[in-house]
Amino acid sequence: MRPVSGPGVGHATHFAEIDVQGPDAADLLEYICVAKVGGDTPVGKGVYTHLLDAKGGVRADLTVLRLGQDHYRVVDGADAGHRDLTWIRRMAQASPTAVLM
Repeated sequence: MRPVSGPGVGHATHFAEIDVQGPDAADLLEYICVAKVGGDTPVGKGVYTHLLDAKGGVRADLTVLRLGQDHYRVVDGADAGHRDLTWIRRMAQASPTAVLM
């Protein structure tokens, strides 16, 4: 076995992708995630974080990519994608945020 010394290709189609956009996208994601994903996080950066429930328990581990000033992509395991999308939508509806998904 030889180590890879150049670029490689990874298969990532098994991940769920959830786009969160709008002027309050960072506020919503920072409310439900552990890590800071907005503010001075540069566009193009990915942040590994956890989704938290109302009691501070871990719901999921995932990565949030900052694609633009008010545009984020949540990359989640495919098996948990629908569950977490539903939960993020509920959190957005329960808060006074302007977010599109």
